[in-house]
Amino acid sequence: MKRTKHYLVTHIDPYLFPQPQDLEDKVLNALGVWSATDEVDLEDKVHQYMQPYKIRSLEFENNRPHSLTSYK
Repeated sequence: MKRTKHYLVTHIDPYLFPQPQDLEDKVLNALGVWSATDEVDLEDKVHQYMQPYKIRSLEFENNRPHSLTSYK
């Protein structure tokens, strides 16, 4: 069984412009922390969530503490 990692989705660029309101809402809801087994799994999950819209590009990074979080 593969181990699940957390990724931080920072930007989603859809094909449609201008964006209808429901697409804007989907993009904003999709930004944030996602859990996936690897990067391909993450992309599949985001593409599936964004249906019926297609996305041109997706930017993400490994999960990290929030900039306002206090840690040592």
